[in-house]
Amino acid sequence: ETMQDMLYVTEWVFTAAFSIEAVVRIISRGFICCGELSYLKDTFNKLDFFVLLMSYISLAFGLNNLTAIRAFRVLKPLRAIKSIEGLRILVTALLASMPGLLDV
Repeated sequence: ETMQDMLYVTEWVFTAAFSIEAVVRIISRGFICCGELSYLKDTFNKLDFFVLLMSYISLAFGLNNLTAIRAFRVLKPLRAIKSIEGLRILVTALLASMPGLLDV
């Protein structure tokens, strides 16, 4: 197998694992309208869901080489910072400021 083939398979494996995690969280917490602990009430879960959607779009339409899609893949490691409180606060503030940056 070539390196490109291995990367493609790895992308599917990680997308499947993240999908299973998202489904389990959505089933346990509710998607959006089930109270304060709903899945999409948490900023990091919104980020996870968005990255997951972008992964499916890139895999479904073969958009693996687009720069924008690659930028969203970089967000996947941000999932690991959930356990580091200081870094979580910093990234939460950064994500909250993103809509304001679109107007610049």
